Amino acid sequence: QRAEAWGRLEHAIARRPELDDSLYDRQDLAWTRRNFISGFVFMYDRSFYEPQSARYTVARLCREAREEFGGYDSVLLWHAYPRIGVDDRNQFDFFRQMPGGLPGLREVVSQFHAEGVGVLVPYMPWDRGTRPEPGTHQDAIVDIVAAIGADGIFLDTMTQSPAGLRAVADASRGGIGFEPEGQPPVQELECCSNSWAQGFPVYPGIGVLALKWIEPRHMQHQISRWAASHADELATAWLNGSGVL
Repeated sequence: QRAEAWGRLEHAIARRPELDDSLYDRQDLAWTRRNFISGFVFMYDRSFYEPQSARYTVARLCREAREEFGGYDSVLLWHAYPRIGVDDRNQFDFFRQMPGGLPGLREVVSQFHAEGVGVLVPYMPWDRGTRPEPGTHQDAIVDIVAAIGADGIFLDTMTQSPAGLRAVADASRGGIGFEPEGQPPVQELECCSNSWAQGFPVYPGIGVLALKWIEPRHMQHQISRWAASHADELATAWLNGSGVL
């Protein structure tokens, strides 16, 4: 019986799909492997935009981050809640209607790049009750990324990238990283080089991040946004060689 069980196991291992890790060999995505500290930045926050002078304050934001904790490797420019749903504007309209429009945001991204900081923008599949886009959501978010020169897409509420999005992004240009909010399945390592490690349980000892163990070049960001203390996240990130949001 033992021999038969081992035979079934060996057969299953032999038939399992191989993990394609070529995403982590791509030089255009090398930035995702060094993306340790990511900031969640509200685009209507006064730390990011100063209404009195009608200007974006990227340099000040980055300087304060360096003074407080060493600075950002990337920022996620969040534009939607709590505003979305007040009228019929969809998630893409909020980018288009920022001060200066998409050209203004392109200059913002250039300023972040000058500070050595990458920029991600969010895609929200749940945005269904607002103004419909003429084309697909996938085309719309990739067009936004291309128009402002962003570096990656945050996949809000998702555990994996939508089918075909990697092909659409790569056809637009290289270097567009994906980062789902939820813990992605192992096979999704082939498409997503970053991910959130959100609300993971705290163990008596420091736990091992499974995705980092399987693919050390995958960068996860520890986040427990309702925690009173973030010491456990910092310890887990440090001992796993991972990141923090």
